[in-house]
Amino acid sequence: MNQSAGNGTAPMSEKKTSWRMIALTAVIFIAAFVAWKLIISSAPVPKRGVAKDVTRLVDATPLQRASIRPEVLAGGTVLASEALELQAEVSGRIEWLSPAAVPGAWLKQGDLLARIDATDYQAAVRQAEAALAQARAELAVEQGQITLAEEEYELAGLTLGESDRALVLREPQRQVAEAAVATAEAQLLLAKTNLTRTEIRMPFDGRIVERYISPGSQTGNAGSLFSLLGTATFYVEVKVPRGFLPFLDSSQTAEVAPRNASGDGQYRIARVLNVLPQVDSADRQVRIMLAADDPMNPQTGPVVLVNDYVQVRLYGREIQNAFVVPRRLLTTGGEVWVVNAGKLALRPVEVIYAGREDVWINTGFEEGDQLLLSQVDSAVPGMAVRVAATGSGASAP
Repeated sequence: MNQSAGNGTAPMSEKKTSWRMIALTAVIFIAAFVAWKLIISSAPVPKRGVAKDVTRLVDATPLQRASIRPEVLAGGTVLASEALELQAEVSGRIEWLSPAAVPGAWLKQGDLLARIDATDYQAAVRQAEAALAQARAELAVEQGQITLAEEEYELAGLTLGESDRALVLREPQRQVAEAAVATAEAQLLLAKTNLTRTEIRMPFDGRIVERYISPGSQTGNAGSLFSLLGTATFYVEVKVPRGFLPFLDSSQTAEVAPRNASGDGQYRIARVLNVLPQVDSADRQVRIMLAADDPMNPQTGPVVLVNDYVQVRLYGREIQNAFVVPRRLLTTGGEVWVVNAGKLALRPVEVIYAGREDVWINTGFEEGDQLLLSQVDSAVPGMAVRVAATGSGASAP
């Protein structure tokens, strides 16, 4: 009896435990569902994004016509306009040498540099003077003989031919005496000239580069006494591209600056003389000769010396009403990229003059064109772009 009651209690206890487990599981699922809903409801709701403009952004500027003078910056070499090896015109011993006649000295035209012993040349002058006096005396005697012959001819009352009359009146003797006087005068002039040549003088304003003599030196007309350099004007030979020649304005002065000149505006003025008739054999550029006056005076600009390598700026004639575009924007095919109505376009243009940095263009652009300044990779005509520049200006007509 007791055994039967014990067996009925056990199933009831197991049944209660099962229901508890089911209830606990249900609670867990319900709590998880509530938590999921709370998370979903509190999460931010994603909004539909606005499509972004991916069109390429570029820099461009309006095209404008202008009247601008082209210029060329080139290298040049300073040359002497006057340079010579001074030689003696007479031979002799150097009797005196000027203390100022030293290398580097600046001297004026006519300054005495040296003197050759003049003893022999002074004697030659006196000898020539004596010979002239004798010739003149002989001519005077002959003139007296001619006067006497004329009187005798008139008294005789003869009529002779022209040649016989000339002989009677001593015409040949007169001509000989006059020729002797002329020869003596020429000899005296030569003697005085040689005496003057014993003084060695500066032929022009300039400097002594080298001196080859000393007091007591024996000199002749074959050896050099001094190497001289004129400093009133130096030449500057500059080479420019052949294409610049038609635009060269010879009325405009050039600017010459030594390579070591410091600061802006450190240049001196030079005149355009001529275009040389031969191009340079190495690079086939045109050679132009300039003249720089008073080149060693620091008051007129930077000092330039012979054989200096200088920078020269030459100016051309003003090109009227043209587009001036940086040369880097001109393609090898002679075209220029532009922006028109938000799209790229490639314009073939007519180039008037191409300088080192800029090109002058006459025609080829269209209305509304703006010059493209940016480098666009894989650019093709018709490609859509946006212009970053907002400035306004006149477009190409």
